[in-house]
Amino acid sequence: MEDQSSQNHQPVSESNSSDKKISAKKIAGFVVALIVVIIMISFFSKAPESDTSQPLELPKNTDGAVDSEEIVLEYTLGDVAEHSTPEDCWFSIEGVVYDVTGYIESGKHGGGDAILVGCGLDATELFNTRPMGNGTPHSEKARSFLPNFDIGNLVQ
Repeated sequence: MEDQSSQNHQPVSESNSSDKKISAKKIAGFVVALIVVIIMISFFSKAPESDTSQPLELPKNTDGAVDSEEIVLEYTLGDVAEHSTPEDCWFSIEGVVYDVTGYIESGKHGGGDAILVGCGLDATELFNTRPMGNGTPHSEKARSFLPNFDIGNLVQ
């Protein structure tokens, strides 16, 4: 009987050892997967860096109207001149400063790159005469887009 019991124990012992190896492999796989998930969560949950080159968004009433007591930002021509590239384009028209960087990036300007001539300048005359186009003022439709890009007033 000793032979039978030792034979019975040996396969059981090998089976237990095999089960332990599988369990260790499963645990190792689970740990690796958990680490990957943690890395992905930390990568995708990082807050974006703040972009100080964009204009400050002013608070609005719940009905969407701007408070009459809100602070209106003021810029000099020197301030505007610091934003004179296609990647960072401000200009002023009739005393109002506009950041049209996003509009340029969208490629929606009907005059193509002609808008770039005004970057960093008081573009009132350019807007009113379109010297690179047909020489006529911009349309009322074009004027109606301007408030979307208004970031403040031009001061001396």
